[in-house]
Amino acid sequence: MPKVEKLRSWFRTPWVFIPLALVVAALLFVGAVSYYHLRYTGHTEPIEFSNDTVTLAGVLVKPGPGGPYPAIVVVHGSGRESRGLPGYRVHTNLFVRRGFAVLSYDKRGVGESTGDFDAATIRDFASDAAAAVRYLRTRSDIQPNAIGLFGASEGGWITPLVAVEEDAAFVINKCGPPLPWGETVLFEDENELVAEGIAKSDIKHALALRRRIWEHYRRAIEDSTFAVEPDREAIEAEIERARESDWYSKLPLELVPNNREAYAEVVDWVYYDPRPYLEQLEVPLLAVLAGRDVNIPSERSAATLEAIKRSGDKHFTIQIYPHAGHSLGSWKWPHRAGYIPGYFELIGGWAEARVSRS
Repeated sequence: MPKVEKLRSWFRTPWVFIPLALVVAALLFVGAVSYYHLRYTGHTEPIEFSNDTVTLAGVLVKPGPGGPYPAIVVVHGSGRESRGLPGYRVHTNLFVRRGFAVLSYDKRGVGESTGDFDAATIRDFASDAAAAVRYLRTRSDIQPNAIGLFGASEGGWITPLVAVEEDAAFVINKCGPPLPWGETVLFEDENELVAEGIAKSDIKHALALRRRIWEHYRRAIEDSTFAVEPDREAIEAEIERARESDWYSKLPLELVPNNREAYAEVVDWVYYDPRPYLEQLEVPLLAVLAGRDVNIPSERSAATLEAIKRSGDKHFTIQIYPHAGHSLGSWKWPHRAGYIPGYFELIGGWAEARVSRS
C-alpha cells in the first residue's frame, strides 16, 4: 500500500482521534488557565510616578473603577524585571480578587522606566518602592493607611526597610531572605557548585576567595590605613592561579576597577542586612519559605525570623513549604498557575485579614 494510502487509513481509524482529542483538550485547558491567571482582572490603569530624577512606569489594577481600596505594592526579585512578568500578573490578580488595588512597575532602567539599572544599589531599588507607596497615598481611590508590600525573593530584603520608613500596613515576603545579602549569595554559590559536581575542597576555596575579595573592598573604603595596592595584587595573583581550577568556569571571580565608587557599589550590596529593619518592624509580616530552596537558606531564615519574633514580640507568621523550591512552583498544579497547593489561599487570606482588622 502506498504511503499516502497508509496515512489515510491510519486517520480513518477511530482510536487515532482519542490521543488527538486529549492533546487539543490539554491545550485548551492550558490556554484557559493562562487567560484566567495572566489577563489582568478588574480596572487597569497605566501609571507613572517619580523618585528624584527617575520616572517609574507601571500599572495599577483595582477591583473596580471606584474606591478607596486597600493596596499592595509589588517589589521585584533580582534581575531586569518588569511589571508584565507572568508571576507578577498572577499575584496581582490574586490580590485584586481579594479586594486590593495592586501597583506593579518596571524596575529603574527596565521597560518604560528611566534610570540606570546597572549602577543601582539595593537602596536605590528600596527608594523606588518607597516612592510607589508615597504615590499611592496621593490618590483618592486608595486607602492611605492600608498599603502593604509584597516582596518576591530579592524584594524580601527591601520590604522591611520600606515598611519601616513609609509605615506600611503589612509585609508579605515570598522566599525573601532575612539574612545579609553576601551570606545569602554564598549559600547560592555553594549550591550551584555542588550541582556542577565540584569537589568540596574546591568549593571551600572558591567561597573563601569570594569573601576575601569582598573584604578587600570593604577595608579599602572603611580603613584609611589599609594597604590597598599590595592586597589587590595578592588577590589578582590568587585569581590567576584559580583560573586553572575546575570551579573557576562556573564561578569566574574578578576584581572590579580600582576606584572607590566601584568598590562602594559592591559593598552596598554585599553588606546589606535587613535584620535591623525587621527588628524595627511593628506591622504584621508573613514570610513564606521553601524547604528545597537552593537560592536562600530557608532553615537559617526561619530561625532568624523566629529569634526576632521572640525577642521583640513581633507579629510574624512563618510558613515553610518543605517540598517546594524557590519559585514555590509545581507543574502538577496548572490550574493554580503552577504554584503549590495552599499558597494562594494563604497569602490572599492573610492579606485580607490584615485589612479587615485595621
